[in-house]
Amino acid sequence: MIVCSFLVENSSPLVIKEKRAKGNFYESLDYIPASTLLGAIAVHILEKSCPNYDGSKPVDCNNCSKTNCVFKKWIHDNGFPWLSHAYLTSQDEVSFLMNAPSLETMYSAISQDGEEDFVDFLLYELTVKRFLRTKPSKEFSYLRNKPPKYWEIKNGRISKLDAKFTTFSHVAIDPRTKSAFLESNDSNEPSGLLFTIKAIQPKHKFMFKALCNSEEDYNLIMEALKEGVWVGMGKSRGYGELRLVSGLKKDENEYKIERLKSMEEFSNKAKDFLRSLSSYLLITIKDEEKLVVIDGLTHLSFNDLNRIASQDQVLYPKYHSGEVTMFKLNSIIKLSSVRPGFVLLLKSNSLNKYVDLELTPPQDMRMRWAGFGWFEINHPVHLVTGIGGEK
Repeated sequence: MIVCSFLVENSSPLVIKEKRAKGNFYESLDYIPASTLLGAIAVHILEKSCPNYDGSKPVDCNNCSKTNCVFKKWIHDNGFPWLSHAYLTSQDEVSFLMNAPSLETMYSAISQDGEEDFVDFLLYELTVKRFLRTKPSKEFSYLRNKPPKYWEIKNGRISKLDAKFTTFSHVAIDPRTKSAFLESNDSNEPSGLLFTIKAIQPKHKFMFKALCNSEEDYNLIMEALKEGVWVGMGKSRGYGELRLVSGLKKDENEYKIERLKSMEEFSNKAKDFLRSLSSYLLITIKDEEKLVVIDGLTHLSFNDLNRIASQDQVLYPKYHSGEVTMFKLNSIIKLSSVRPGFVLLLKSNSLNKYVDLELTPPQDMRMRWAGFGWFEINHPVHLVTGIGGEK
């Protein structure tokens, strides 16, 4: 297995359509779903390698004489790589560390001059009556559990990220006449169909992770992104081009060794911080025990949540549920799941099993296609425990 991370940029306006809003208004999502990325990369592979694909009709891989077809392996044999969603970032270099959106343990405060600051309160949740939350700095209003959707750590502080949108209006084109689409109104008079698109402006960067089955899969993704793939709606109008900024890969074993080291360092720092609050703690943590913090990057099924929670003693769980509709090869399924941003805090005698758990994709192929099951373990944001980035 190859663990990969990719940084991409939209070179044209981006419209990832979730559903049609009231009237003729389309507003883009502010992230790129894993299924959208997989589909776009698979189409690029199809265009490059399939002798029977002309873009006008589906291909029948069962009647194709080509051997070692990557598209068939990915789509029909379920050998596709496991991708996460692509989330907004301001980084110029790709990394393996991703930030969970709308992190449940993050709080905001408004200073007297109106500036917003953020702090992670996970470790304080283990104290009596959430000790320090009742004593905010005089320079700030009371803390609120209103996390930014996208954020990153800069100079020891948690900074908010926002996507910038722009709006366009278009006239729908009739596919038969190639002219303005006409429909009859209540007076039986023909009228053009005007619609509006709210798109993400060009030059936004997104980052996503992938677990590839082989070096070949990694190279195929790199090649597709270098040449550019098209995602979302409005491709005929020039919307939705994504191009690679940079990519990163590591062998699975090498990745696990480095992750184990960073998880251990986090656990030691978190235990040192909790010792400073020892008189207020509601729990006891032995020297040989490790702290494990799991942040949800994407949706997680309740079965997988229970499987993770059964590994060791759960000290603190916080999550919200939601319903997800998944599509793959004309099949549709609605599933209740845990939303991204969930947080689980556990104590364990070993971190090795969690390194493996981080790279374990869902067993259900539809969940894997939809990017379910990605999370970060022992993210350093949980050590940013003071207002203004103090530790």
